[in-house]
Amino acid sequence: MKRNYKFLTASVALSTVLVAGGCSDPEENSGDEASEGGDEIVETGEDGTANPQPNDSFGGIELSGDGEIPEGLETAEDPAFEEGDTVTINASHIAGMEGAEGTIVSAFDTNAYSVSYDRSDSSERVENYQWVIDEEIRGGSQEDPYAEGEEVEISTERIEGMYEATAVIEAVEEDATVYMVDFSLTESEDTALNYKWLIEKELSAN
Repeated sequence: MKRNYKFLTASVALSTVLVAGGCSDPEENSGDEASEGGDEIVETGEDGTANPQPNDSFGGIELSGDGEIPEGLETAEDPAFEEGDTVTINASHIAGMEGAEGTIVSAFDTNAYSVSYDRSDSSERVENYQWVIDEEIRGGSQEDPYAEGEEVEISTERIEGMYEATAVIEAVEEDATVYMVDFSLTESEDTALNYKWLIEKELSAN
C-alpha cells in the first residue's frame, strides 16, 4: 500500500488530567516523565477474548497525550466517524474504557498492529498491545503491511519501555482507519485526551 505522505500537526489544550494517549516524539523529548497529578491507570491482563489486552506489566503506569501526529500519517479520506462525532467505545485497552462515551478528535488511514514485546526499561513481557501503526515502527511504512510473526522496532514511547523495543507482530489490521479519541473513564471522573489508537470496529455510533 503506497501513500503520498502529508505532515500533520495537532495540538489540544491540556486543561484536564491526561491519563491516556500518545506521546511526543521520544527522539525530540528524551527523558520526558509521566505527567504529574494524573490518576493511575491500571491496564488489564489478556483475557482470551477477541481483543486481547496488555498484561499486568502495565499496571500503575501513568500516560500523557499531547495530540501530536506521527510524521507521514495521512488523514482518512472517508472515515465512518468524523471529527466531533460522539461514539461508544467497545474496547478495553485500559480500565474504564469499555462502554465509555467518546468524541472523535481525528481519523487516519494506515495499517494497525497488535504487538508483543519485552519492555526496554524492565524486560517485562507485554502481550498483544493494541495498537501500533506503520508510522510508529522504525523505518516507517512500506509497500505491503508487516506480516504476522515479523519482528519490528517500535519508534514511539506512548508507554514507558515501548520506545526502541523489538516487537513481534501478532495481528494485522490492514488498510485500517485509526482514531484519536477523547473520552471520560467509566470508573472515575478522569478524562482521557487524544487517546491513540482505536480502530473502526472498536467504536459504535451513539
